Amino acid sequence: MLYPALYPMLDMLTRLLGRSNVIIMIIIFHFCDCLFSYALLLVNSMPYPENFNNIQAFNTVITPIPRMFLAGILGAIASGIAEVIFYAFLQRKIKNFFFSTYIATSTIIIGHGLPTDYFAFNKEFPAQVWSLTIANIATNIVILSIYILIASFFMALIIKNTNSLNRNLAGS
Repeated sequence: MLYPALYPMLDMLTRLLGRSNVIIMIIIFHFCDCLFSYALLLVNSMPYPENFNNIQAFNTVITPIPRMFLAGILGAIASGIAEVIFYAFLQRKIKNFFFSTYIATSTIIIGHGLPTDYFAFNKEFPAQVWSLTIANIATNIVILSIYILIASFFMALIIKNTNSLNRNLAGS
């Protein structure tokens, strides 16, 4: 439910800090996330206490995390960077935060969600794969709309305060 909030936040940062800085932040964030994921693998490979009877269950849960993370991280990095670039382009053309972020983020959610959800649901639910995929994307876009409205409100406040501060500095 919180994942769609990432994109409007990235758009706010892009508007305030610039596209290049946000792309660098995306890469650094995912690099740190990658280190954490592989730290779990390292901890899992350490000797465990003799009285730990649930090592099989523990390994079942922890061992696939780095592999799953690596599979998802490439899509997350690519979609994050693509969204920031697309948003920056739309912002220059449309000059409206709400519409720019809504179009850019919806496009990325659909483009990233279709293959991701299809492959996630296809094995377990082959008969319902498309209805599940479309329902998941639609849910993400509805939630995204709420997040974009909130982000637009805060972006308007930030711009208003920045303009007011600039006027006060210019008048001094």
